[in-house]
Amino acid sequence: MIGRFNIDGIDAYEQFGIFIADTGLVGLLQYPALKKVDSNDWPEEDGEEFDLSAPALETKTLQIKFASHKANRVGAFIEKISDKSYHDFEVPAIKQTFRLRLTDQQSLVLYLRGKTFTLQFADDFPLRGYTYLAPQSTMNRVCGYEIDGVDLGQYGVSILEGSLAEIEKSPAVKQNLLLNFQRESGAIYDGEFVVFKAKDVNLKCALRATTAEEFWRNYKALLFDLTRAEERQLYVNKTGYEYPCYYKSCTSSKFLPMRGRIWWVFDLTLVFTSFRVRGEEYLLASENGMLIITEDDQSAINLSIYD
Repeated sequence: MIGRFNIDGIDAYEQFGIFIADTGLVGLLQYPALKKVDSNDWPEEDGEEFDLSAPALETKTLQIKFASHKANRVGAFIEKISDKSYHDFEVPAIKQTFRLRLTDQQSLVLYLRGKTFTLQFADDFPLRGYTYLAPQSTMNRVCGYEIDGVDLGQYGVSILEGSLAEIEKSPAVKQNLLLNFQRESGAIYDGEFVVFKAKDVNLKCALRATTAEEFWRNYKALLFDLTRAEERQLYVNKTGYEYPCYYKSCTSSKFLPMRGRIWWVFDLTLVFTSFRVRGEEYLLASENGMLIITEDDQSAINLSIYD
């Protein structure tokens, strides 16, 4: 049973008739958000200047839905997880243990022979004690999206439909000096220049692995790499541009451990620190579609300047 778990070494199914419901594992996977980052917002420049010298993760708040076929044992289970602050939840099917703190009960539904209930927990130890291992995926697919020069396919990540539109969407415009007098219609606005705010971009992702060991290796490596000091550079093959950004938060939507493979579907929210929509560029390519690269082995030939 995928939802079977041990609490402090005790089999919760045998002792209390409790197991994690089908959707209950989703919250356990969600990455914690980044703590608020200090910034300077210069009115004459696009985006913001963020202090990313020492980014740190927030405590993660998560909800787990449980089910019970022994309704009279739910109280004993609640008593067990509230006898002290922290408890170890081991899920053998995914080979992972979570150290959690109970904070609230969100819901309780009664059935003829059982109950379902949702508890809220806090995980105060994101990546604590973690030793970095570089990502290693058996999926062997190029994603076309790179973080600091590493293709996300190396983590087993695919970028799903809708992400490119999020990236290319224009950010909000910073407001210039605006004079709005009470006794005059309309307003007087400094319209000499336009600059844009920083913007949030939701990358719709799926992380796949063939084993639990591979999944956790890549899962933790991705979070670690996203939260390294300083800005990240997101390169998107379909646009040919790099975007300065940093990790902000995550939303977990599906977790499917099945048939020897694991699928995790989630949204990564990145803050693009400076972004401006660019016009189309035309690059010189050969007949097979390969770009013509100049002698420095880095630059392509931009034909747009000859329009």
